[in-house]
Amino acid sequence: MDPQHDQIADLPADVESAYHALRRQYDALQRRVTRFSVVEQQLILVRDQLDRELTRFGRIQRFSTQAIGATERTDFLDVIAEAVVDVFEVEVGMVWLPCADGVPARLHTTRASHDAWIPGDVSDLLQAWTTARQDCVGADILTRGAGHHPLHDLFEQIILARCCDSQGEVLAVLAGANTLKGAAFHERLGAENIQSFAVLSQQVAALLEKRRSRTIIQDQVQALQTSQRRLALALDASHVGLWDWDLRSDRCHFSAEWKAMLGHSDDEIGDRPIEWDSRLHDDDRPFAHAVLEDYLAGRRPGFQITVRMRHKDGRWLWILSSGRALRDDDGRPIRVLGTHVDLTEQKALEERLRIAEAEQREAREAAEAANRAKSVFLANMSHEIRTPMNGVLGMLQLLQDSEPTPEQAALIDTAERSAVWLLQIIGDILDLSKVEAGKLELERAPFDLREAIRDVTELLRVRAVEDGLDLEVRVGDEIPRQVLGDIARFRQVLLNLLGNALKFTKEGAVTVEASSRPLEKNRVEFDLRVRDTGIGIPEEVLPRLFAPFSQADSSTTRQFGGTGLGLAISRHLVELMGGAITVTSEPGIGSEFRVQLPFTAAAESPDTAYAVSPSPHVDDGLLHGHVLVVEDNPIGQRVATMLLQKLGLTSDVAANGRLAVEAWERCSYDLVLMDCQMPVMDGFEATRVLRQLESDSPLRERPTPIIALTANVQPSDVQACLDAGMDAYLAKPVRRDALREAVAKWLAS
Repeated sequence: MDPQHDQIADLPADVESAYHALRRQYDALQRRVTRFSVVEQQLILVRDQLDRELTRFGRIQRFSTQAIGATERTDFLDVIAEAVVDVFEVEVGMVWLPCADGVPARLHTTRASHDAWIPGDVSDLLQAWTTARQDCVGADILTRGAGHHPLHDLFEQIILARCCDSQGEVLAVLAGANTLKGAAFHERLGAENIQSFAVLSQQVAALLEKRRSRTIIQDQVQALQTSQRRLALALDASHVGLWDWDLRSDRCHFSAEWKAMLGHSDDEIGDRPIEWDSRLHDDDRPFAHAVLEDYLAGRRPGFQITVRMRHKDGRWLWILSSGRALRDDDGRPIRVLGTHVDLTEQKALEERLRIAEAEQREAREAAEAANRAKSVFLANMSHEIRTPMNGVLGMLQLLQDSEPTPEQAALIDTAERSAVWLLQIIGDILDLSKVEAGKLELERAPFDLREAIRDVTELLRVRAVEDGLDLEVRVGDEIPRQVLGDIARFRQVLLNLLGNALKFTKEGAVTVEASSRPLEKNRVEFDLRVRDTGIGIPEEVLPRLFAPFSQADSSTTRQFGGTGLGLAISRHLVELMGGAITVTSEPGIGSEFRVQLPFTAAAESPDTAYAVSPSPHVDDGLLHGHVLVVEDNPIGQRVATMLLQKLGLTSDVAANGRLAVEAWERCSYDLVLMDCQMPVMDGFEATRVLRQLESDSPLRERPTPIIALTANVQPSDVQACLDAGMDAYLAKPVRRDALREAVAKWLAS
């Protein structure tokens, strides 16, 4: 029995009822007090958590202030890592930066104590986590026991968050961790840390983005400043003036260089367009206005003019003004920017160049006229010299056929040799003049190299024998038989070199050695060496040996004779043929001249090409035919007719081309010997007239062969004869054998 209950039971019923009511109220109040205690405890926990979070946010705010003040990147990362350790009371703070601008990823760490174990480079693991959590928003906690992650091998517990910019690009990965070997901290990372860690990562992302933007702006500012400095240096170095015309305000900025260009200081010219317009030359102003108006109206693609502007000292400068317009959305110009460049010196230079070019053109025309006059003079000289020489040699040949006495024959032979020698000297002088005038031309026709060498060496072998010298000739088997070139000029070079070697050698031998080696395609390099055992050449004379009129010394000229032109002409001929000529010598021992020439091998002609057409003759060896000799020189007429008579031919003579045409119309001739330079009508015109008469007269069975007989011996002269309609060419002075061969060929054709 409960004594208290017994006592209550003894009370009156109404009192007992009041008691029980109070008891129920007490119990209810007791329960409420209990519930209030629980809530109070919860409020205390929440208050403590809020205090901690406020402390964290305060620390985050302080971190932000410190991070903003960090100028160096390393200091900035140190502040972030230390904030992770400080705010979340963890052992290790980490900031991982992904690859950017080619810089490898790096991990920046800090420790709460020296005892904390710092793992190796965990960049790869953080990279893997970032890749696997691309869609993750906020932070994440990795705890041992809740699934295995590679980071668990390094850390007891780790909280991570991505720091992303507004475009979602990962700028950094933020991490805080407690290591496996570190000391136990007073709290473990929990879910309540995630929100504040996410806030921290957002703060870090914002700071990183601001730093990146600031870096970009700084780079842009630096680049702009660099460009401005470069532009200023370029403008200063190039002396270019700038102008900037604002069409809305009608104000114009002129740079200091623009003003200095016109001789003014910076404060002497205002900012109105009239400053430009008032300095224009009156004759140039309408043109400048028209071009500017057309450009602003869109009728021109650009604005560029060259005008005269007045300098402060009153002189006129030539100015190149260029500009481009800035337009609004409707295409209306609102601003024009441009440059000024002083062209005064350039204009003066152009004027001097124009005058110089005019003077050069006049000088060139005068030189060309002089060359033409020199060419005409050379042609006339060749004609005037070879014509009388034709008479001399022709008469000597006729004398040889007149059965002279032995004494007379010797005299005729001596005279003929002297005449030939004189003709060679005259030819050298004329050749040199043609070389200097640039009028010496080369033929390009197939010829036999070996035969050319044999012809020259056999021609001079008699002289070598007379002088008691051995003449040795060695020609390589590899030398092509046929090459393209000028056989006459090749013979002339070899004749000069071999003649000199014989002339300057008193005893011993002269050797001619020829070889060749293949080049590309069908070309060969021909190598000719002429060696002697003569007097030799002093070393100091060698540099001027190939100069015109030069010999070793004056005594050489007196002792051996000669003009000193042979080597000069030979050098020019060799160089015209694309080759080179050199010499080595030792006084008293001898000399060696070497010629190297490039030749193109030609296809060898069949043997029949060398056969001579059968000449019309009878048993006595005489030719038959009637020949018209067209020659204005009486001696030349006589020589030609007498030589033809010796060949068995009859002939008529015409003193000029007109008389030749008249004679041809009256009589039928088997062949015409045509001189080229004659009064009234020259040989070229006469030939053209005859060919026209032949074409108009179908009664003639065949064209009359016409052989040029002239003193002009250039290849162009030969071509001129062929172009006029002539069939062949003989140079004066004509030799009897050459005349017979040519006449026989064309009479038989």
